[in-house]
Amino acid sequence: MNWRAFRALFHREVARGRRSMLGFAVMALAAIVLAFVLSDAASVGPAIVSVLAGMILVFTPLGDLRSDKTLGHLEFDRVLPIDHRAIATARLFGAAVRTSPLLLLSLPIIITVDRGHAFSAVRLVGAVAIPLVVWMLFTAVMWVMMAVNIRWNLRRLWWLPMTIVIGPQLVLSMLPPAVKEAIKTTFTRVGEPIAGFLSAPIGVALMIVIVLAIPLVLFWLAVSVFAAGLERYTYDASAAVPMSAAPPKRELASIGRGPMLAVARYCIRLATEQSRRRLILLAVFVAALLFGTHEMKEYARLYVRILAAMIPGGIALQLSVARTRGHLEGIQQLPHPAITIGAGYLLGIAVLATPGAAVWVLARAVTGTPATSSYALSLWAWMVGWSWLASVSVVWLTSRRTLMIATIPVLAVVTWAGYAGLPQFLDGVQALATAFAEFRANAGVAVPLVLAGAMMSGGLPLFARGLNEFEFAGAKKLNWFSRWQERARGRRVPGVG
Repeated sequence: MNWRAFRALFHREVARGRRSMLGFAVMALAAIVLAFVLSDAASVGPAIVSVLAGMILVFTPLGDLRSDKTLGHLEFDRVLPIDHRAIATARLFGAAVRTSPLLLLSLPIIITVDRGHAFSAVRLVGAVAIPLVVWMLFTAVMWVMMAVNIRWNLRRLWWLPMTIVIGPQLVLSMLPPAVKEAIKTTFTRVGEPIAGFLSAPIGVALMIVIVLAIPLVLFWLAVSVFAAGLERYTYDASAAVPMSAAPPKRELASIGRGPMLAVARYCIRLATEQSRRRLILLAVFVAALLFGTHEMKEYARLYVRILAAMIPGGIALQLSVARTRGHLEGIQQLPHPAITIGAGYLLGIAVLATPGAAVWVLARAVTGTPATSSYALSLWAWMVGWSWLASVSVVWLTSRRTLMIATIPVLAVVTWAGYAGLPQFLDGVQALATAFAEFRANAGVAVPLVLAGAMMSGGLPLFARGLNEFEFAGAKKLNWFSRWQERARGRRVPGVG
């Protein structure tokens, strides 16, 4: 084992996530304090925020690995004269360190669930052991996801995750009631003795061994798969997005009728091409809504709504990929004002929101809830507004702007809470929420229309400014990567310098 090279790779992986580690740790500490001082009902809020933050934290190393794979940085790792299993071990260990804030993010949930109980040594052990187990298990799942990502082209396996999640539930929903009852009875009869065994001391010891063994087994599996993927890796320019799309002849032909229409047609085509797999899943769920059993309709309703909202949201995803790959520079070269290009993207979102709202209304109507024209119009306005806001955020927002925007409401809330006191602050927030709910019910469809109009009119100049200021970050990332190589050479790491 080349320990210097191992430490260099480990340090690189940890250093890439130091900002996110610090940010999530500070967020976890704030959530812990709030979970202690807030009431029983209000402490649920910090717990929910901790769950969401933990989910984002787990996917952060996976996102960096995906960027390395897409930009070709894995070629540097692959040609190092170091065993590929050692490279995999170093990167996976570094990713585990990056997810260590999960130890703190688990505490607000434990505090919320265990409020009102007396302090004891058993609860203290649980407060230490449960976060450790959560961190180990979620990190093990992340290891497997990283290894699968590097070994296979997930774009070609788009159907596998949904099949694993949906397939068994769909099969169970189609079984006759007698078969379902027999399965339930069997599980009950077999589960009671198992539960009794696990409650005994030997059962508890066995569970501890199993919990500790799962991360070790998954780590060994992830190292093997990661190393195999690294050996087979070759840079593929179409790893993230298909590059063999047809030339935009129709879009170019529509320039004569206006650049805004041409841009709208172009972004609609790209969004639908990149989202065609989600559209296939949406068609399957719509068929289940129309022709399936009652259980299938109830099960498909949630997925139909999620996928329907992603139809106009596909433009924001397309812009995100274009920003990552530097393709926004091509949009910058159009001989038209940036605000005209932004209006074309907004028009494309408005067009795609129409089938999205229609499918959502269909899901509502099929399950027995009447769908009115005002509901459909308000739903369309919400889809346009939020999808456009996501698109503007992708193009215009930077880390500095995000921090500035987030600082203002946080300071306002903290000032209000400090001036009025925590009980009065919570009562005021609840009163504001109640007043807004009443206002929204009385105003009806006017609320989403006005808010969506404000998002569209306010976001258009921001989109134009972000497009004008865009500079491809790939070179910056490559320079960071090159600086790491220079540091490695400065340390005279064998096999690197």
